[in-house]
Amino acid sequence: MDFGERKCKILSVIIKKHIEFGVPVGSKTVCEALDISVSSATVRNEMAELSGLGYLDQPHTSAGRIPSCLGYRLYVNRLMESEFLPEEEKHFINGVLCSAADDPEHLLNETAKLLSKITNLTAVLTTPPNSEARIRDIRFVITGKRNAMLILMTTTGIVRNKLFRCDYNITEELVGAFKRVIIDKFKGKFLKDLTPESMNMLAAAESDMLLLMSPVLNALTEAAHEALEIRVKIAGETNLFATSELSSDDAIKIFKFLRNKEDMLKILFSRKRGINAFIGEEDLFPGLGAVSIITSRYSVGGRSGAVGVIGPVRMDYSGLTAKIKYLSNAVGGWLGRILEIDV
Repeated sequence: MDFGERKCKILSVIIKKHIEFGVPVGSKTVCEALDISVSSATVRNEMAELSGLGYLDQPHTSAGRIPSCLGYRLYVNRLMESEFLPEEEKHFINGVLCSAADDPEHLLNETAKLLSKITNLTAVLTTPPNSEARIRDIRFVITGKRNAMLILMTTTGIVRNKLFRCDYNITEELVGAFKRVIIDKFKGKFLKDLTPESMNMLAAAESDMLLLMSPVLNALTEAAHEALEIRVKIAGETNLFATSELSSDDAIKIFKFLRNKEDMLKILFSRKRGINAFIGEEDLFPGLGAVSIITSRYSVGGRSGAVGVIGPVRMDYSGLTAKIKYLSNAVGGWLGRILEIDV
């Protein structure tokens, strides 16, 4: 619907005041905050019309108004003013990411913690999809007389470890032979091509050495499968209990949602790149009507992961958008540096 300028300004004032103070907003407060001259009676009429259209709710008969999910949606899409992150906060973010930029997994773990810290909300972050990842290197560590660990390193910076056990004693000379064979056969191969079927066919067609290495090949297959999975990292879950906006029942439902990886990924990757807001009951799964999720996508080497926050519907969408946008760009840049990829 095409609103007039006055309705838009009134709705914006109500949303900003409600976000700031968390209480219903009355016509007197709106009049004092508006940058146009208008009477309280006119403001009350406009507020009544906005309520009738579904953009405002009235919790009590004599109370002021609060935004509905529909009102927040209009605000985020059309009325919200962009905020700029202060330079000192940018320096803080870059300092934390720089100190964690020794390893992709470490960087992403610290990014999730950082986002939770600077927003006081629950942060979620995913690793990038690894469907085009290849084997960069494979190493072995002997952990016992007949036990060893395979360490898989991919071209996307993912590292996965897998223990295996043989029916014979494992020596340094033997693991050296394992590595030579594995590197010769698999270095540069796509992880998605390392399936149990392909391994069995290879072992059957090749030398006795590969048959002897059956536990090693199984470990490599399992490590490759794990490296292909998108991982969801979560930080600041206890922040869900730190706000009066959410009941304990709401928090329990959100915890269940956070544990459901499939549903999480549906939300995080369901929209185009850039900043996206999922607001309460209009966008989210049943039972999540009390929360909103703001997400962004970070890019590295043509792939993208997702980063976002979960909190009550009454959240500072403008300020959070600025933080998430800057952080997602920064983490993509740091990942590119680690992996020596132009981003």
